[in-house]
Amino acid sequence: MTDGPLPNDAAIRRVLRCYPSIANDVSIGTLTGGLINQTYAVGVDHILQRVHSIFPAQVHANIDAITRRAQSRGLTTLTLVPALDGSLYVGDHGSPRYGGLWRIMTRLPGETLHTIPSPKHARSAAKLVGQWHRALEGLVHSFVGMRSGVHDFARHRAALLNTLRTHHEHPAFDAVAELAGSLVTASQAIPQRNKLATILGHGDLKTSNILFSGHEATALIDLDTAGPIALDHELGDAWRSWCNTADEDDLEASFDLKIFAASVAGYYAGLGAVPEHSVRRELLYSVERISLELAMRFATDALLESYFGWKPEKFPSASAHNFVRARSQWTLHQRCIESRSARAQILDVSP
Repeated sequence: MTDGPLPNDAAIRRVLRCYPSIANDVSIGTLTGGLINQTYAVGVDHILQRVHSIFPAQVHANIDAITRRAQSRGLTTLTLVPALDGSLYVGDHGSPRYGGLWRIMTRLPGETLHTIPSPKHARSAAKLVGQWHRALEGLVHSFVGMRSGVHDFARHRAALLNTLRTHHEHPAFDAVAELAGSLVTASQAIPQRNKLATILGHGDLKTSNILFSGHEATALIDLDTAGPIALDHELGDAWRSWCNTADEDDLEASFDLKIFAASVAGYYAGLGAVPEHSVRRELLYSVERISLELAMRFATDALLESYFGWKPEKFPSASAHNFVRARSQWTLHQRCIESRSARAQILDVSP
């Protein structure tokens, strides 16, 4: 996702002057890997982010409420650093003075990974997620600025079909249209989803949003999406990322059943309970839906080139990168279908 040019050093220094606890002469370095927010290391103890315009300023109240609750329950998490005026952020989207909406947070120790290396990593990550879900249960907070329809399967399918109708002139149209035909056909074959009650969760549990020390998961990061979410959306997106042992940019995706089994056991351990049968049955189909949903979203942006960030050092265009991602998620969806019976046994439900 792009959100205008990178701000210059003068804009960043103006932001830093709003944080008296941060030294003015501290070193600043760009951190890579995120698809949404522009992220910088500020010294060794803090992270500075220019927040993308899809996230309104109000999400910082959500993050503050969730991190305070998590910390009160003994979990390690980032802390938003207040600015000079006590606000949790500086500027606003399109601010001429600061060049956008900014925040500073504490930097946590640990390593980010792009694939889960082993079942041990998966079990620990899922246990941490279960502990988060248990810690946030009962939190009273009015969540604002949440992304609506982010897992609206029908909406993403409609967006893909509409984009195909309006972008015939795009150079990648023929390739995207051929793939889209397979995606739409597959979308009609997935069992209808039964809506689950929402929990308070992370909202984007891809592998790179978890910090590790060795094989132990230590913290969840990137909390802009944290808030109410259905459990099948939460865990389906996690499994979509964790169980694919290939990189998201690789066409040959895979689904690792050992990582899946370890994560199921870890989640139950962290939660301190086994979800009831009706919930587990929705979890069975969750990763199938999420992988196909994301394939449709990437295919759409292969023509629109307006949402997801991309790697210019590796691909000639955003379209090319998003098309590879769409193909990768489509392959992953097929591997998920092939593993349905085995996953059903692990979840103790009938396929």
